Amino acid sequence: MLKEKKHQIFIFVIFALAVLSVPFFLQGNYLLNVLVFVGINTMLAVGLNLLLGYAGQIARGHAAFFGMGAYISGIVTSRYPVEPFLIIFLAAVCVGLIAFVIGFPILKLKGHYLAMATLGFGIIMYIIFNETVDWTGGPSGCLLYTSDAADDLLCVDLGGRRIIKKKKTDTILRSQTVTKTMIYRNL
Repeated sequence: MLKEKKHQIFIFVIFALAVLSVPFFLQGNYLLNVLVFVGINTMLAVGLNLLLGYAGQIARGHAAFFGMGAYISGIVTSRYPVEPFLIIFLAAVCVGLIAFVIGFPILKLKGHYLAMATLGFGIIMYIIFNETVDWTGGPSGCLLYTSDAADDLLCVDLGGRRIIKKKKTDTILRSQTVTKTMIYRNL
């Protein structure tokens, strides 16, 4: 049993090193962008696997919490000169608190009632994301413009406004993917 556990840890360390080193060998941003989306969707799939597979809960509001975390980190990063690592942590804490407040009464429901309640919450958040155009960009999405105080980020000047380049945020997402995979494997 101990030998098998050490083998799993070794395999995971090799996987983590491969994931963290791949971007250094890629030429161009297209493949890196594809890998970032693969990492994001992998995190979503692992979360759904925990909820549906291991917990056996049929819940459909998973995307709402993902959207809240994305919009919180995107909006705060673009409007305030704060370190992106800190914002990702704070967004996760905020979404976790909201999930606790929403989930505490909803998780007392069973079966189809739980599915309908979480589906309703997902639809409510979808409407909020689309109607708050000033904050989220509505159906067009949110462009991440940085403030003038965020000069230490990798930025491109775009008509007097700065837009974040992907290298620093890709490093954040890669490290976040490896960390979450470690946590999920230990559950």
